[in-house]
Amino acid sequence: MTKCLVVSLLALLASAPWTAEAPKEKGGGFTALFDGKTLDGWHTANEPGHGGGGVWRVKDGAIDGVQEWPGAWAMVATSKEFGDFELLLEVKAESPVDSGALLRTTMEGHGYQVLIHSRPDGDVGGIAAAKIGDFSAPAKDWNKSWKEGDWNEIRIACKGSPPEIHTWLNGTPMADLKVVAKDPRVGASGHVGFKIHGAEDCFNNHVRFRNIRILELK
Repeated sequence: MTKCLVVSLLALLASAPWTAEAPKEKGGGFTALFDGKTLDGWHTANEPGHGGGGVWRVKDGAIDGVQEWPGAWAMVATSKEFGDFELLLEVKAESPVDSGALLRTTMEGHGYQVLIHSRPDGDVGGIAAAKIGDFSAPAKDWNKSWKEGDWNEIRIACKGSPPEIHTWLNGTPMADLKVVAKDPRVGASGHVGFKIHGAEDCFNNHVRFRNIRILELK
């Protein structure tokens, strides 16, 4: 049995005993990860054969990402690592786009991801492995909450090692995942980042992130 299969079998999709509650004051106690003007504190990464990390720039107060060429893989992540946290961000995506928010990621892209697949057959708010297996928890009726062509708020709670992860899209619960098997490549802390997958039909379509804020949990 392969290692990936073992990891996949040990991932449980379940309602976790820990449930993050909505903050009483929106953004209260959260720290900004992005200054709205520069990529200070962020680094791009690439994967052999997948280009130079995509094209990431700051435009109109948002981090703007696009494939470098058709099929290119792209990633940008914080310099700092985080353990348990709640993350708030706003995203706007052209359709189709295959993107995601990375949690506890290494700069090689190993970790967990919250999907931002803005396309008819997509998923926004679902949770999946990032290069550590193929387990996932799909979002529930994400297209009822997603605002096409507009800004959408995604909220993510990540706690424990291996973690329990919960997601919300525009205030509506989307997915819950409790991971029960540790992967040696992913620790109790890691970078927060964004990823563009190499779907060729998404070439030239942009995804934008702004108001990126984090609350570290003790």
